[in-house]
Amino acid sequence: MSDVLLYAVQDGVAIITLNRPERRNAVNAELGEALSEALVRAASDKGVRALIITGAGDAFCSGGDSEYLSSATPGARPTQISPTEPDPRFLEALRETPPHMRSRYTFAGAMPIPTIAVVNGPAIGAGMALALSCDFRFGGPKAAFVGGFMRIGAIAEMGLAWTTTQVVGGARARDMLLSGRRIDSEEALNWGLMTRLFPQESLLDEAISAATDMVQRCSPRSIRHVKKMLDAVPSQTFAQAFEMSRVETRPALESADFKEGVAAMREKRLPNWPAA
Repeated sequence: MSDVLLYAVQDGVAIITLNRPERRNAVNAELGEALSEALVRAASDKGVRALIITGAGDAFCSGGDSEYLSSATPGARPTQISPTEPDPRFLEALRETPPHMRSRYTFAGAMPIPTIAVVNGPAIGAGMALALSCDFRFGGPKAAFVGGFMRIGAIAEMGLAWTTTQVVGGARARDMLLSGRRIDSEEALNWGLMTRLFPQESLLDEAISAATDMVQRCSPRSIRHVKKMLDAVPSQTFAQAFEMSRVETRPALESADFKEGVAAMREKRLPNWPAA
């Protein structure tokens, strides 16, 4: 793994740290490639049951590196991954990954495990897309979200118009993406951009504790299926969502995970979940 990214696993939790603090973890070609490799590595490891993504220093990720962006002329910068030509490595890691999730900025959303963005500082542009791809966003007082594409003559890349609207609603998505203004930690928490707010000094420890708790107490099978149900919601009616849950209920109640979960509850102990 490259020095621009750190990767570690403890107690079933993979921790990816963007490690270009001198550039506020701005993404260049090297970091982008390292991030893709780390995500594939986590998805391919059956021992990884939760994922944390964070940044070194005082920023989560400040988006594309300015020097890298300045080369964005035809033929000079790699073409962005698209649903018509998705990155095959993500499909190899997770066979059910849809094409639009096979990019480094959206793949966390396809992973069948809890994913947490630890937003230790500003998440700007591509950094905001990466944070919004995760199930949870834990932040400290220095956290901020900036969709500043308009301020450099770009557009809301990586499907962010859709993602942001899903997270905060249409009016607030327009506010963020058309103005490009900075949303600080308190406003982000009020809007739902951020899941939970913690003191800066204990932010990563709180995220690791929450991830470890889910690894220990939550059925991997249940998480996998509930994430599928949640992902389907934007295109469903309530009747369709109800039917999906009805169909999934009996297999859940017949699963080894359910048997172990009930036994652990009765015996007042942590579950010993079956291997995925």
